[in-house]
Amino acid sequence: SALAEAQEANALLRHRFDSLTSEHAVLLRKHEEAMRMEQLENETLELRRRAARPPMSAAAVASAAGGLAQDLEQERKTRERWEAEAERAERRRIVAEKQLAAQTARVAELVEDRGALERRLQEARSREVSLARETGVG
Repeated sequence: SALAEAQEANALLRHRFDSLTSEHAVLLRKHEEAMRMEQLENETLELRRRAARPPMSAAAVASAAGGLAQDLEQERKTRERWEAEAERAERRRIVAEKQLAAQTARVAELVEDRGALERRLQEARSREVSLARETGVG
């Protein structure tokens, strides 16, 4: 029946919504981690600036700085990828939420229609019983 199909679809959408919400929470946590990494990058840059008088040779400092720069670039790319994932997950969550709301409204309409049909059926049965009493049939 249409109501059973709507309820099944509603359950599927609810499950999808729950999984997208969970995925969104994971991505938000990753985003927070990325923000923390950015903060650490900034602290590292500040420490590099303060190290104007390095105790090691200029070549050693340049080598270490090059390695740090590569690490920072990799972390930046990772952070950007996580932010993009978080944005996609948020868009999917919003779509799923809208679908769930629409499906829930449709289920409510079907339940209301079923109730109206049941009332009409009950009224028809009552009329049938009344007519049967009046005509002596039955």
